[in-house]
Amino acid sequence: LLGGIFTTLLIFNMLFARLFLKEDLTKPLIAGAFIILVGVVLTIVATPDDVKTEFTPEEIGQLSRNPGGALYLSTLLLLVVLSVMAIALYEAKYPIATASKLQPRHESDRLHACIMQPTQTALLPH
Repeated sequence: LLGGIFTTLLIFNMLFARLFLKEDLTKPLIAGAFIILVGVVLTIVATPDDVKTEFTPEEIGQLSRNPGGALYLSTLLLLVVLSVMAIALYEAKYPIATASKLQPRHESDRLHACIMQPTQTALLPH
């Protein structure tokens, strides 16, 4: 249940990005958020009530020593390591643009940029 409630953070992030950062809410972005929310709702609804969710430290140790638990933990660790490596490779291939390379999207952004960095914005095309 808490995972489902936490997922609503996605909606609030979209709304705050729109309100404060003037981000565009595109159809694919809204559709993706909707699909995620539907998946979370289906997961919550389909979860059986009799599944044990609280474990003592001894039970966790016992689960990690059994072959299925060890396989699960090692697979999980491998996926985390692979994800970190993929993120590092992606960021190395596509570095984040520096402030001097960014183009303002709105006139208010251009004005703000002129106030904050007058020498760099003078070079931006109008």
